[in-house]
Amino acid sequence: MRTTIDIPDTLGKRVKIQAAQEGLPLKTLIARALERELTAPSATRPPRTAPALPVIRSNRPGSLKFTPEEISELLVHEEIAAYAADVRH
Repeated sequence: MRTTIDIPDTLGKRVKIQAAQEGLPLKTLIARALERELTAPSATRPPRTAPALPVIRSNRPGSLKFTPEEISELLVHEEIAAYAADVRH
């Protein structure tokens, strides 16, 4: 499979040096590193934790009552605002 990725310049230089020192093609070294990462025991990876609920704490839980339609409208407005902010940057 052919793909394109962007990596930091310093990491790219380190990978090229390592591949040259080992006499390996760059793609072999990268494939080996990815395979090692993907097959690493879960103990070496940070644990995935579910967020604590409620995500938003309130002094008066249940004090806000929204209908599904109102929630949908709020989400649409939030998405529009986020899109507008991205367009400006």
